[in-house]
Amino acid sequence: DKEQELGLSLSSLKAVLKRAKANETLSLSLEEENRLVIQLRGGTTRTFSLPLLESDDREQRVPPLTFPLSVTAPSELIHEAVEDASIVAESVTFACEPEKFIISAEGDLHKAHTEANAGKELQIKSSSTAQVKSKYSVEYLKKIVSAGKLAKDVVISFNQDYPLRMDYRNVDKLQLSFILAPRVEND
Repeated sequence: DKEQELGLSLSSLKAVLKRAKANETLSLSLEEENRLVIQLRGGTTRTFSLPLLESDDREQRVPPLTFPLSVTAPSELIHEAVEDASIVAESVTFACEPEKFIISAEGDLHKAHTEANAGKELQIKSSSTAQVKSKYSVEYLKKIVSAGKLAKDVVISFNQDYPLRMDYRNVDKLQLSFILAPRVEND
């Protein structure tokens, strides 16, 4: 009857929706005991009941960070470079020179290195001519770069031993921004 906001576990909802078949009809209803009932009707009727969660009304704000450089690159290039790096190490180094962007990783015995030159597909905007380099966790980057499925390009902003910001935009559809703390080397 009216618009209502619900809080659900996304992993639980995803698990239920994966069980739906192409020829089934899906219906959602709300029970009095704060549960969402999902029915899948086809040859049989299957019913799932998921508990509702308290939703946090606070909007998450991106902290104000200033970056001396940004790289706009194809999402697929970044995704592949991070996947390559994940084979050899637990951290990835992003480095940028005025005309070159480098993603590398180094393990005990293995190395991975992806280098892309500035051009039509990759743009570098920098207020410095010196190389800027910082290291980040592969585990978190792998989760972040999966957003590349939603946008063709990603804007990567970082600085020496400074948080990384990755922005995925699809005009009039979505904007996802991720911030990742650096891995600082202890001497």
